[in-house]
Amino acid sequence: MRWCVYLVRCADDTLYCGITNDLTGRMAAHSAGRGAVLRSDQTEVARIFFQTGERCQMHHHPEEQTLFVEEGRIRVTLGTGDDEGTYDVERGQASFHPPNEPHEMTALEDSCIVSFKNIIDPPTYEETGRLL
Repeated sequence: MRWCVYLVRCADDTLYCGITNDLTGRMAAHSAGRGAVLRSDQTEVARIFFQTGERCQMHHHPEEQTLFVEEGRIRVTLGTGDDEGTYDVERGQASFHPPNEPHEMTALEDSCIVSFKNIIDPPTYEETGRLL
């Protein structure tokens, strides 16, 4: 297996350095506005990019999740009905989502989010690397 280290110039003119064994696939993932997913047996870390107005619809999962806003600003809705709460999360802030708690997120600005999850169920999407 052959690995490649690469640099990508981001929309904000910063440089992102990555490593992959599928450069074509990684470039397609970056071009689609999504970032890396790294996993160990118990932890998942994902760096995800959202353009202003993009959103994740209301969903839930058995893993607890923390979203850290690296750049930009997002609006999070947590819970439903009488337990629903909506709040904004800015650069340098985080949002914690308990297991099985419905939540959704909307990017109020172009945003880079780092997601941290403990893994309970096998994920249904492909990792782009392994945490060692």
